[in-house]
Amino acid sequence: MQIQNIPNYQNFQAPPPPPIFDEQRKYQQFQPPKQRLHCIKCGRNQNVSFQTFTKKYVSPVATLGIFLGFLPFFLLRLLLTTKHEISTTFCELCWENFRNLESKTALIYFGGVMALIVSVTIAGIMNSFSPLIFGVIVFLPMMIWGFFYNRKYSPKFKKVNENRVTIVAPVGGEITFYKQK
Repeated sequence: MQIQNIPNYQNFQAPPPPPIFDEQRKYQQFQPPKQRLHCIKCGRNQNVSFQTFTKKYVSPVATLGIFLGFLPFFLLRLLLTTKHEISTTFCELCWENFRNLESKTALIYFGGVMALIVSVTIAGIMNSFSPLIFGVIVFLPMMIWGFFYNRKYSPKFKKVNENRVTIVAPVGGEITFYKQK
C-alpha cells in the first residue's frame, strides 16, 4: 500500500478541491494558484521579496510624561513602547530606501538640533541675537526635511497602536498586522 500526500490548503484557508485522478487512476497533487506579490510601498511586482522590520508605538501617556520631567518621561517612554515585528513584501528599491530610514531621519534631526544648540551657544558668547536667528533658520527646514523624508520612503501607516499596525498598500488596500501574544 502506497501512502499519498495530503493536498496543501489554499492561501485563504479553504479546504482543497476533491482529489483529481488521471486515466491510470494515479493521484495528482493539487497546486494552489500562485499569487503575484506586490510591494507594500509602491505596488510594483518585479523583484519583490519578504522583508522583516520593526515598527515602534509609543503611548501618548509617555509623551505627557515630559511635564513631570525628563527622567519620568524617559521611564514612561521605555515602559510604554511597543515593538511590532512586521514581515511584508518590498521591492528592492523601496527596501533599500526603507531599510535604514530610521537612522537617516535621526541623523537629519540630530543635525537640526545641533545647529540650534551651536547657534544658542554662539549667541550667548557673542551676546548677539543674529546667530540665534541663523540657528532657527537652519533648524526648522531640517525638521521639515526629516519629516517629509520619512514620509516619502516609509509605507503609509494608517493606524498604529499597542495591538495592531494597519498599512495602506497601493495594491490590495488596507493590511492589518496584529501583535502576537
